[in-house]
Amino acid sequence: MGKPTVQLPDLPDTWDIDPSSIPGLDQNPNTVAQTASDAASGDGGSPDFILPDGRRLGTVIQQRRAALQDGMAQLQNDPLSLDSGLGYAAGQYAATVWPHGPMDFKNQYQGQGDPDQLARAGNFAYYAIGSGIFPDAMLDAGATGYHLYKTMTDQNRKDQSSPFGPDASAQSVRDRALAFGASLK
Repeated sequence: MGKPTVQLPDLPDTWDIDPSSIPGLDQNPNTVAQTASDAASGDGGSPDFILPDGRRLGTVIQQRRAALQDGMAQLQNDPLSLDSGLGYAAGQYAATVWPHGPMDFKNQYQGQGDPDQLARAGNFAYYAIGSGIFPDAMLDAGATGYHLYKTMTDQNRKDQSSPFGPDASAQSVRDRALAFGASLK
């Protein structure tokens, strides 16, 4: 006996959907159409920002977020898990966004792009990956802790914002990143 098949109807020819109009959708993720010099034209605070290695920021965020959610989903069904995967998620998230980790684009691509744009891209990824998984206040607390550390160690000379809150770069992308991350459910 063969497998049942499902015949989907053909879409009407009048439907004209532009794939670039769908946020977060890469038309061809295997093709790098922009170079590192093109990355300098963006501001880093968008999922469309192109990293110096040619990857699109939104794609990197989607991959990291999916891995985090997959791990949590497996643990939610595990009868031995006491916290339904939240501890796993917190550990994996911290490893992803930790200074000099995979989302620290300013240090990862040092000398390959504008450091301010790369910092905004890292802040965008920080908020977007954690959005909806962790409370916004927890994400703000992490950004504040990092800003306070950078201020206390005199590594944040350009930023004149209060050290008791996220730095200006994080504040500039926070709301857009949270909205983008929430749209990736």
